[in-house]
Amino acid sequence: MSCGSTISPSTQLWKVLERTPTRVPSRHVPSPFGWISALIRMEARWRQHQTLLELDDHLLRDIGITRQQAEREAAKSFWR
Repeated sequence: MSCGSTISPSTQLWKVLERTPTRVPSRHVPSPFGWISALIRMEARWRQHQTLLELDDHLLRDIGITRQQAEREAAKSFWR
């Protein structure tokens, strides 16, 4: 038997695993917090659209938009 350095299969496996990245890049794994924040943004947009429709013409003039512009904005999808 020679004194050469033979590497056992399990040692080879560990060497390969050490070189392998242990985490997947975040762009490939959807975050549950991403979904939650998206839902929060959609709900906030929906509330803003509802509030915009409730403003009277005087308040709309104060913020610099017409009733038609407010209705057009409120008609937009809240998920976009």
